[in-house]
Amino acid sequence: GGGGGGGRLLGSGGGRYTPPTSAQRGQRWRATGLVALRGAKLKALPADVAAVGEAARTLDLAQNRLTTLGEAVSGMPQLTRLVLSDNLLEALPEAVGRLPQLKVLLVDGNRLTVLPPLSLPRLRELAVARNRLQALPPMGACEQLQKLDACHNELRSLPPSLGSCAQLQELDVSHNALSVLPTELAALQKLRVLRADANGIAAAGVPSEMLAQCALLHTLSLHDNPVRRDELEEVDGWAAMEKRRRARVQKQIDGGVLLDGVDDGVDRR
Repeated sequence: GGGGGGGRLLGSGGGRYTPPTSAQRGQRWRATGLVALRGAKLKALPADVAAVGEAARTLDLAQNRLTTLGEAVSGMPQLTRLVLSDNLLEALPEAVGRLPQLKVLLVDGNRLTVLPPLSLPRLRELAVARNRLQALPPMGACEQLQKLDACHNELRSLPPSLGSCAQLQELDVSHNALSVLPTELAALQKLRVLRADANGIAAAGVPSEMLAQCALLHTLSLHDNPVRRDELEEVDGWAAMEKRRRARVQKQIDGGVLLDGVDDGVDRR
C-alpha cells in the first residue's frame, strides 16, 4: 500500500535485507567472541556454533527449545559467560563443569535433575533456579562464587562444601525441600543475603554458628517455614543477626531508600 513499503529493511546497497550467510555469521562470531542466538526457536545447536571454538567468549542460547547441548562447549575453553536459561535441557555435558575461564553460568528454567561436577575456579554467578535438582554437586572448587540462585528446585540438603565458597555474598534456596541449613555456612564471612523461604526449616535447622559468625549477614528470609520468630529468638546468635538487620534498615531509612517497608524475614504465627 501507500507509505513507501515501511516494513522493508534496507541494506547498505539500498536493496532488500538479506540475512547473513552461515560463513558471514561465523566470521562475525569469531571477530566479536559473542555467539548470540537467544529466542531463535532452536531445537538443536547449529553446526556453525561449534566452529567458533576458542574465539568464543559469550554463548547465549537462552529462550530456545534445546533438549541437549551436545559437545560444542568442550571446544570453547575461553568462554566467560554461558547463558542457557529457559530451554528444555535435562542434563549438561561434563565439559560445562570444566571451563577454566567461566565467570557466569545461567541454566535457570530448564529440566535439570542433576548438575555435572563443577570445577570452575573463576565462576562468580551460578543460576540453577526453576529446575528439578534434588542435590547440588560439591562446590568447593568454585572459590570465586559470589551469587548462587537455586530457588524452585527439589533440594533436600545443601553440600557442606558451600562453606568453602569464601566470596559468596548472596544465596537463594527458597522453594525447596530443605529441613536444615548446613553449619558450614558459618564460614562465609562475606555472606550478606540468605533466602530460604518455603522450605521445611524449623528453629533447630538454623545453625547458631551461622547467625553469630557471618559478620555481614543482614538479610535472612525464612517465610513459609515451620519456624516462629519467638523460637528463633532463643537461638544463640539471633541477637547479633537482628542487630545487623536493624542497622541496615536504619541505614536505608537515613538514605531515603527504604521502599517496601520493614521485613524481619520470619512469620509471626
